[in-house]
Amino acid sequence: MSLPSEQAPAGSAQRMKLASPPMPAPAREHDWLDQARSGDLAAFDQLVLLHHAAVHTFLLRQTRSHAEAEDLAQETFVRAWRALARFDASRPFAAWLTRIAWNLFLDRERVLARRGAMHSLDAHDEHSAALSSAAGTDPRVSHQERELDAALDASVAKLPEPLRLAFVLRVLEDRSYEEVAAIAGVKPATARTQVAQARERLERALAPYLEDRP
Repeated sequence: MSLPSEQAPAGSAQRMKLASPPMPAPAREHDWLDQARSGDLAAFDQLVLLHHAAVHTFLLRQTRSHAEAEDLAQETFVRAWRALARFDASRPFAAWLTRIAWNLFLDRERVLARRGAMHSLDAHDEHSAALSSAAGTDPRVSHQERELDAALDASVAKLPEPLRLAFVLRVLEDRSYEEVAAIAGVKPATARTQVAQARERLERALAPYLEDRP
């Protein structure tokens, strides 16, 4: 038994992908970046509008809370504005934003861990409940598939940080290995290895849910 190549379990990953916004087009991004780096806040507002949906969706997959994802998304753009003068224009702006968002998420996790208040992964988890609710309204989705959805969501959340980042970016957000590597600060070959390791761990975690499927 193995997961389909380059994918999470069939059906489950596809439903998780439905919420992914399209990657922003770079139409005027370069111009807005130049203007924003010169202190033009209106130009930076255009960059926020261009990238907000993608940043929010990325953070939602990590926090599984719409409110927390929005808070972190807002902070991501605040940090980006403050650090814009140090942005390397040779790098993709979207990758830079995603890295800021990921670092903020990790900071949040460490704070919660110190407080002994790590977010729950049970049925009361906001995002898992939302996924289950959405699936429950679809007559094509069986009870078994809803269980698999919830198990996949929880299993992804339990992956080690580097593997979770690589898996979410590559499998759930369809980003290239070059993009994954740029965000994670690793080589593309390392990104490939991390995705493969994440898939192997998920296979083992989801084996009880997959072995009885036709």
